[in-house]
Amino acid sequence: DFSKQNMDSLGHGLYTSMDTSLLPPLHVIYAENPSDSGK
Repeated sequence: DFSKQNMDSLGHGLYTSMDTSLLPPLHVIYAENPSDSGK
């Protein structure tokens, strides 16, 4: 919830946790030298 009241009083919105089993699998790929990244 990013209501003006929350933003003014807290400085941020209200966040709630979600069940991570509802998310699809996530794959993180790391390259130490991404010389061709974005090509």
